[in-house]
Amino acid sequence: MLKLILSIFLMILPFKSHASEIHPTCQTVVFDFGGVMVDFGLQDFMKSMAEELNMPIEEFKAAIKAEIPLLATGKLKEKDFWIAFSEKYNTSLPKDWSDKYREVIKRLVKPKKEMYDLVVRLKEKGYQVAMLSDVTEWQASVFQELNLYEGFDPLVLSYEINTRKPKEESYLLLLQKLNKQPSQCIFIDDRIENVEEAKKLGIQAIAFESYDKLIQALQEFHILN
Repeated sequence: MLKLILSIFLMILPFKSHASEIHPTCQTVVFDFGGVMVDFGLQDFMKSMAEELNMPIEEFKAAIKAEIPLLATGKLKEKDFWIAFSEKYNTSLPKDWSDKYREVIKRLVKPKKEMYDLVVRLKEKGYQVAMLSDVTEWQASVFQELNLYEGFDPLVLSYEINTRKPKEESYLLLLQKLNKQPSQCIFIDDRIENVEEAKKLGIQAIAFESYDKLIQALQEFHILN
């Protein structure tokens, strides 16, 4: 039903071609977060968490991996997950577990200054700059605290919209919040499967590899000169 409603929404917007040619009328640039705006060592995160709990890293990774889709889409609250986790693995969590969790994230997340400078540059040129990111509620709260979401509007987070990339609904909800046609947007993500799904919907998309290659791609799209 949600997919049908969103599809109807797109149909009533002013029509733009969904062809693959460059659209100089692009109004919005949408960024992914992890791997694009920041570096975040997931393996280091897993290792640190496992050490805090005195668990073998592979056992911890297996336990987390099974629940990531639910955590990232807000269908499972992190507090509830950790309670169930401690019971299943017969381990007691420290009373300040959520604080320890947040501190590890703060220690590992590395903002890319050049990317945040690019956001400012795009906004100065008149572009709307948005974000579409897969993230859990606790993670997002840390990134908010660190002001790493500053400058992005709207901010579309998977745990709030209850779906994640590369599900089609993620992109349709993004377009609804933007009130834009797909051809009016450029989407930047470091995962090729997310880029390809965006392209299927007519969104111009760039697979992020490096800052220099991104600048070159934005120049080819006539976003930068």
